[in-house]
Amino acid sequence: SYDSGFRIHRNTGLCDLGSNLAFSAIVISMMLQHANVLVRFHGRDYDISHDFESSVKLRDALIQCNILPSTVVVSFNEQILPLSTIISNDITLLVTTVSSGG
Repeated sequence: SYDSGFRIHRNTGLCDLGSNLAFSAIVISMMLQHANVLVRFHGRDYDISHDFESSVKLRDALIQCNILPSTVVVSFNEQILPLSTIISNDITLLVTTVSSGG
């Protein structure tokens, strides 16, 4: 059987296009594309969307959107999320303002 010599290195993604020395210097670099993450905060007091370049911690996303984390509770599908939650996909989150005082 014919072996083209095409190989992809599992760690670097670099390709060797042949076993012939004339072609072995040709290398293709395959880069992983990072998709942006769109986070939308909505609720009675908020309706803000922000596009992040990569995964983001919930606390950092709130701060980027000028929402003080200590003043709100954030939930998704009726589940309250810890501020340490990592957001890595587009998502819409419910923001509830916490009232205090007496």
